[in-house]
Amino acid sequence: MNKVLILDDRIERKKNHMSNNAITELTNCVNRGYLALMTGEGIEEDKSFQYCSDYSLLAFHKSWLDSNNLLMEIERYAKDNEKFLIIFSGGISQTLLLSDYKDLRVNSAGFYTDRLPVFIEKYAKSEFKQPLLELLYGKAWQIPIFMKYRQMLWRGVSEDSDEFTIFELNYGTNLEQFKAPTPIDMINELNKSINHEIIKSNAL
Repeated sequence: MNKVLILDDRIERKKNHMSNNAITELTNCVNRGYLALMTGEGIEEDKSFQYCSDYSLLAFHKSWLDSNNLLMEIERYAKDNEKFLIIFSGGISQTLLLSDYKDLRVNSAGFYTDRLPVFIEKYAKSEFKQPLLELLYGKAWQIPIFMKYRQMLWRGVSEDSDEFTIFELNYGTNLEQFKAPTPIDMINELNKSINHEIIKSNAL
């Protein structure tokens, strides 16, 4: 089972963004063993992050990391230990996905949504192919992958290049459907799929 750790030094912060029902569901995630909630009190000096070892997805409020000079350290720890990382804060104005969609920077309001408990439960049960993309985009999670692939085709990135090889290793199963005689044909197929995913994501 995959498990999630959320470290937020203000316990009440989530109440500013989530409904009472969603907060109850978040507590249920804790009771089921999917989630741990921490405030960071008493572990500020632990730069080895031993308390993170049992969790494959880590979510930290940026202010706690900044106040303890731990931002770079948690980034390094997550990368070295192949963990998903979410840094959230009210001061983050632009959502960023880094490190091949394994590192997310997002506003607190974009993190603490009523969809969060559902996401945690599905993540615990390994129901996601790309967890952070699916947290952000829901049913339309493939759009950023398609758009990045389209950009590579536009730039004329060679299939023999390291950039293309790494991208195909990570997302090749999502791209097989776009094999076509020429890059222009592939771009046209990508455009159709991007439009389809947008329409699907807006459907009730």
